[in-house]
Amino acid sequence: MSSRSPADLCFDSLDISTLIANAMDGDHDSQDVGYPDLGAIGLVTLACLRRSMEVPALRVLWREQRGLDNLLRTLPRDAWKRERFKRVIQLHWQCSGDHRAWEEKKEVFSLKRSLSSFEWGRFDFYAAFIKVLVIEEPEYSELEEWSPNVWSALQLHQHFLHRDLLPGLEEFRWLGKEEYHFSQALLFLPHAIKRIVVECGHMDKEWSRALLSYFPSISPKVEHIGLKMERAKEYVRIDDIRPILGCIHLRSLVCEFQISDMKSAAVELSQLPNLETLSLTFEGPDGEDSSPPPTPSVFRCLKSLTCDFPEFFQACHFPMLQSFSTTDTWGIHDLLTTLLGHCSPELLHEIKIVSEDYKPTRTEFLGGTRSYLTKEGLQGLLAFRALKRLVVEVVGCEWGDQELELLASAWPGLTELTILPIDIDVGDDIGFKFTLPGLAHLVRHCPDLALLSISIGKPDLPIPLTDLPDAGCSNLHLEAVEFCGPDIKTCQCDATAAFLYCLFPNLRRIEPHGDEDFKLQRPGWERVEELVRLFRTVRTHTQRGH
Repeated sequence: MSSRSPADLCFDSLDISTLIANAMDGDHDSQDVGYPDLGAIGLVTLACLRRSMEVPALRVLWREQRGLDNLLRTLPRDAWKRERFKRVIQLHWQCSGDHRAWEEKKEVFSLKRSLSSFEWGRFDFYAAFIKVLVIEEPEYSELEEWSPNVWSALQLHQHFLHRDLLPGLEEFRWLGKEEYHFSQALLFLPHAIKRIVVECGHMDKEWSRALLSYFPSISPKVEHIGLKMERAKEYVRIDDIRPILGCIHLRSLVCEFQISDMKSAAVELSQLPNLETLSLTFEGPDGEDSSPPPTPSVFRCLKSLTCDFPEFFQACHFPMLQSFSTTDTWGIHDLLTTLLGHCSPELLHEIKIVSEDYKPTRTEFLGGTRSYLTKEGLQGLLAFRALKRLVVEVVGCEWGDQELELLASAWPGLTELTILPIDIDVGDDIGFKFTLPGLAHLVRHCPDLALLSISIGKPDLPIPLTDLPDAGCSNLHLEAVEFCGPDIKTCQCDATAAFLYCLFPNLRRIEPHGDEDFKLQRPGWERVEELVRLFRTVRTHTQRGH
């Protein structure tokens, strides 16, 4: 007879890694109000009680690290120390002539003695569990807290290891603005790293050029690079981008900075043979333009594109493009018209038009108006007949039931539809004119619709029961919808609930869209949700009775 306990049989029958991940996936906001991370405590307790759970628990606890202080503290306690020091920081504003100075207290992590290979054992044991490393700058740089002898010791240890310090590292995120510290951080990047994300603040031309030049030497196998350079003083030139071409295995590239010549950038980036996802986000006014290339550059593997530049499309061809995103809502008609001639419309299944209210679009920099989607913008969308997913999140929109019916008729295979305003307040006139009868057209023409988020206007009059959709106009897939719009009157709740129940017989939730004040001022929609659930319950009992 087996001597194994019931607990052993239980753990054998379940995926331990999944259990641990679920335990860690708790409400981490509780730490902000003084409560401990119960998920981490539970993992530590479980690892201490059962030796077989020690390694799986450590995989989760050490999977993502912010900084390397925790890792360095695994070294023998008598080998390192933290020293406090003070320094005075002075700032001078040339425009006003003001001076300001303050005293800053910091700590420096340093080593007191050299370490043997045996003493590095705990460091190497825990370093093997780290998959994601995030280094950010709470005060200029977290790496400033390390003395030079720490860097020297790490470099020497890596030399004797004959391998990477963090052999399992898959993603590195650098949130800083110092070239010197970034070059030091490269010490921890293994040759097999897959993802690198760099977000920098103020930078000059030399820093951006040096940053881009590092990538070919970081890892030839990197598959994702994300670059966000805020408030760059000068445009990034094409020669500075060229070193990225050395990453021949690159599959995803996100660039959020100013590029001096988009057409030349298209020619260069098309040389990446495995590039599948490309995002070029506009930051600032237009740069220099150049004459169009004699032949368009072909992105043979590109499947997802985020871009606001018509001139970029003019220089390219995308035979495999399946998803397109843009933030330039005012110029969407020109963008889509240009894109139509440079891709295969029958393959494009997703279009996202998402405007960031806090960031001006490219068209606004060039003299356009605020992000507001017009009826003409719909005409460019209708040319893509194979569309299955449409996301429109803008400040305002002129579309109404007529446009919604055109949209539904053009895309019978639509599975996801989102048409919502952004940053709305209670009572705002957001321009959306959709009504419940308009939803009936959508449901009738798009039977496969599985996700719906839409802005619904307030009905002026109660809906007559004779106008309810017939049995053939219903969607059994949707169990939750997201509505945005003003609250409805109490006298309209019954008819509205009956109308929605006819459209969505399996509806369980009506999610509000907007800020917290908007969500609180919706008692009418809450009443509608209760009535829809009541209708569904009555139907279920009736079916069981028969």
